[in-house]
Amino acid sequence: MKILKVEDEARIEHNMKIGNDLYLQYQAISIVKLIEELEVFKERCVELDKHDHDTPINILHCISRKLRLMV
Repeated sequence: MKILKVEDEARIEHNMKIGNDLYLQYQAISIVKLIEELEVFKERCVELDKHDHDTPINILHCISRKLRLMV
């Protein structure tokens, strides 16, 4: 088993933090893109089933609201 120097451990920890930050940024971008796609889909669905409360558009409104809270 190799013994790490303090500098090595600090560098590894720093690189892990950078990797975690990049992953979180990627997740945020993915959520924003998903919201944008849902908005486009929602606009296309508006004309369909205006009187039914369980339409895909109402479901998309709910999903969109929940995703906005995550960002």
